[in-house]
Amino acid sequence: MGSKNQGHTQRVAQLAQQAGLNSQDTKALYLGALLHDLGKAGILDHVLLKAGAPSDEEWVWVGTNPRLGHDLALRIPNLPAGTLDVVLYHHERWDGLSSGVSGARIPTLAQLCCVIDALDAVTNFFHCPQGCLHTQGRVSIKVCKVTVWPNLPKRVSYLQA
Repeated sequence: MGSKNQGHTQRVAQLAQQAGLNSQDTKALYLGALLHDLGKAGILDHVLLKAGAPSDEEWVWVGTNPRLGHDLALRIPNLPAGTLDVVLYHHERWDGLSSGVSGARIPTLAQLCCVIDALDAVTNFFHCPQGCLHTQGRVSIKVCKVTVWPNLPKRVSYLQA
């Protein structure tokens, strides 16, 4: 993946460890965060490294990332309960616009990973002065809380201003 993605998985995993969950859920969320983009290994480089927005056809490929990652992660022995759900459902939106899974059917750990993933994307992939990074991300999380994740888990309060 391109240099803009450098360190993304590690940052998402580090934020996941700060969620204040019990030790079993923390481990599952942390490992799920480390594996959440595993499926990108099956997406063509010209799609992943493209400078502009993907075409409609390319979005279909990008949308396979969670399923591909889940299928690969199934081969890893002894993952804690919940880890595979994080990988499979980390792109789901509360309104079901992603793959049709919506609302409370989205596992809580996957919801948390989705929010953390979005926070990292907003604070690290978009150009803004160094001082605004976390503030911009927190503002975006507040906006998304209303529009994308209206029932955002209370556990992500540590991400909000």
